[in-house]
Amino acid sequence: MEIVFQNKRQDFDSFYSYMVKETEQGKKISQQLFRSWLTWVILVSMLFGSFAWGISGKWQTGTGITIFMLLVNGAVKLLLTGFRPIYIPVIELYKRQEKSLASKDLQVFQLPRTITVDDKWLEIRSSEAVHRWRWRQVDQISLTSNFIFIHVGNWPVVYVPKRDFQSEQRFIEFGNKLVELKEKYKDQPIGTE
Repeated sequence: MEIVFQNKRQDFDSFYSYMVKETEQGKKISQQLFRSWLTWVILVSMLFGSFAWGISGKWQTGTGITIFMLLVNGAVKLLLTGFRPIYIPVIELYKRQEKSLASKDLQVFQLPRTITVDDKWLEIRSSEAVHRWRWRQVDQISLTSNFIFIHVGNWPVVYVPKRDFQSEQRFIEFGNKLVELKEKYKDQPIGTE
């Protein structure tokens, strides 16, 4: 079974959303960024509260300023992220990383690629590279409404867009075949044919 596909730059937003909401890596980064932001807000709020306490000489004033600062910072964060304070900062992080891509890397990323699957291998090739894995190396296959996401070890997640299939039915069949092969051969011992 073989499909030719091509990733486009406009796919990045769907990829970022998938990574943040559906993968352990994205969820972990989301939690880390949220905890870092929360720690920073608490420390800054306590600093302002301490200054207010020191200036006024009343602990109630310091506590009030601390709580006020926490509420204001929380409200601002909610408004700036469209009430999604966990996901949006990670998507913004991915977008900043995208800006650091060399134009050569972006060109290679957008080359047409062929994905070939059989009972032994998952292969993805372009004019610049060939990647071939035994099915036991494939960690996860995820199907969404517009993409098939393929996770293989520490390699970047490969995604195959629905637009490159002749029909939605063909897209679904191909995705299901990938899942079937991954499940069928997931426990195959390493070093065996």
